[in-house]
Amino acid sequence: MYAINWDKVVNRLIIGIAILMAAYHLTMTQYILVTPILHQDIHLLFVLTLVFLEAFRTRKYKKLRLLILPLLLIGIGVTTYIFIDYPRLEYARGFPTPVDMVLSFALMAVVIEASRLAWGPVFLMLVGGLILYLFFGHLLPSPIGHMEMPFDLMVSYLGIGLEGVFGPILSVSANYIYLFVLFGALMQMGGATQFFMEVGKLLGRKLRGGPADVAVLSSSLIGMVTGNTMANVIITGSFTIPLMKKAGYKPEIAGAIEAAASTGGQIMPPVMGATVFLLAYLTGMPYAEVMIAALIPAVFYFIGIFAGVEFIARRAGIQCREEQVNMRPLLTCAPVFVIPLGVLIWLLMARYSPMYAGFWSIVTVFVVSLIQKQTRPSISLILDSIAEGGVAGAKIGAACAVIGIGVVVLTVTGLGQKISSIVEMLAHGNLMIALILTMFLSIILGTGLPTIAAYLIVAICVAPSLVRMGLPLLASHLFVFYFAVMACVTPPHAPAALPASQIAGCGFIRTALHATRLAAAGFILPFIFVANPALLLDFAEPVRGILTLIATTIAIVLLQATIYGYLLTKLSIIERIAGFASTAGLLAFCIVGTYIGFSAGIGILIVILLSQRRKNKVVNNETPP
Repeated sequence: MYAINWDKVVNRLIIGIAILMAAYHLTMTQYILVTPILHQDIHLLFVLTLVFLEAFRTRKYKKLRLLILPLLLIGIGVTTYIFIDYPRLEYARGFPTPVDMVLSFALMAVVIEASRLAWGPVFLMLVGGLILYLFFGHLLPSPIGHMEMPFDLMVSYLGIGLEGVFGPILSVSANYIYLFVLFGALMQMGGATQFFMEVGKLLGRKLRGGPADVAVLSSSLIGMVTGNTMANVIITGSFTIPLMKKAGYKPEIAGAIEAAASTGGQIMPPVMGATVFLLAYLTGMPYAEVMIAALIPAVFYFIGIFAGVEFIARRAGIQCREEQVNMRPLLTCAPVFVIPLGVLIWLLMARYSPMYAGFWSIVTVFVVSLIQKQTRPSISLILDSIAEGGVAGAKIGAACAVIGIGVVVLTVTGLGQKISSIVEMLAHGNLMIALILTMFLSIILGTGLPTIAAYLIVAICVAPSLVRMGLPLLASHLFVFYFAVMACVTPPHAPAALPASQIAGCGFIRTALHATRLAAAGFILPFIFVANPALLLDFAEPVRGILTLIATTIAIVLLQATIYGYLLTKLSIIERIAGFASTAGLLAFCIVGTYIGFSAGIGILIVILLSQRRKNKVVNNETPP
């Protein structure tokens, strides 16, 4: 008897549904087919279907296959019910029928389970706790508790009442995030990844870091279009980590370099891990303005990593290796990266909507890829890329749907406002204490949640208190965003270090700790740009702004030199202490604006450089002056 190959069936289903999802969303950028809520409903139908099918074919969930299929059918059923009965549901918001109540609970269950399958159990615990607080929080004493609300109203708010799941967060996923995730997946289809690698090799021929510089540059370029840290590590790390080990880097150092560089992909414009769209929505600022403001801090982050790599290589005596650069893919694949990204940035800077920019960027990827025979993808590669983008976008969509539930709870119960007040109370009006508390909260949430979820929760609960304490709105949200990203390299979870350590064949914790040291700039830059708008390209005080850029550059490079004990030559203990003092003085100027700190920092640096120069001459057997 003929046995059905379920894996093949599911694979074909995923490809077929991903193609339908792409066709529908691309059409919606040009023509309004349905109302906004129905658009979210159709998007959610695709999201649930792809997440559950992906879980079905994953070996990790093989024992749960019998449970996954009923959940998939429930998800399809509820979203279809909403689509058919939408006019009545819209009219009867807050007054659900018994059938509506049952389906609302079913919708919440499948959405939460989809997010758990996509991102792990933390979502289940967090949102489950918030839902319990909504239903039973009135039993808690003041000020923690909230007033009792009608049961049917609460259920309506969360699910089928078109408030929680179908809130603005899912709208951002349906209108913006999915398109840019698909764009990133298609960019790799035409050989953009090969272009990144060859560009990295070209740079690596000129710097001591060699293959490590290849990793940093290629990861930053790939991160510009994918914004997915773990995918970035896997794509580039499978090539760069063995290359770094062969050049002489320790396995944990090689893994750490890749993890830190790939994490930076989430802060590098234009895509910025798709979280930038939520950031633009919450701040009410045009996406182009957010992208421009985020550029300089991202560049400084990678300057820090490049400096760290260079000092590691010099201290370890690793010689510059001239990797063979294949000029043919470098030249043929360049248009696949440069032209679509140029179209995307130009349209965004011209203030076209992200939906419009996303559509034409995707069209450009296809056109440019098909022109040359060398970059022309096969049909199977096109289908696989669309499926990859669909699944990745669906996982983010599941997270957005669950976050919508959490946002409703935080809003209607006043819990978000209470958390904001607690931060202000603990800070006693001190902005620096509030920033430190916000940093820890963002990192803690980011260790178990995707960046987009960690950012959103802290942005809703805490960012308003930072604004009330005097911080600009954009700086407050970027501060939260940065530390949600830095959780990717922060132990004990450090999701970026996990695949990097597996590829490098070394200990996970050691890799994470080294990655945290390399990413040190990412922990400092947010404190600079909230205090000094020059880093966000706001030069209200031109002289101080220019000096800030100079001081930040020197401080980041000197900090890495001090951490790794090498500048022109090895640093002594006294020189390293002096290096930390010089860095502190320069950072004091950047954050507080004390010109004494700037002068002291530069003065100490000159002394260190003179000492290093003398030592360097001795090492080279030259007679010191």
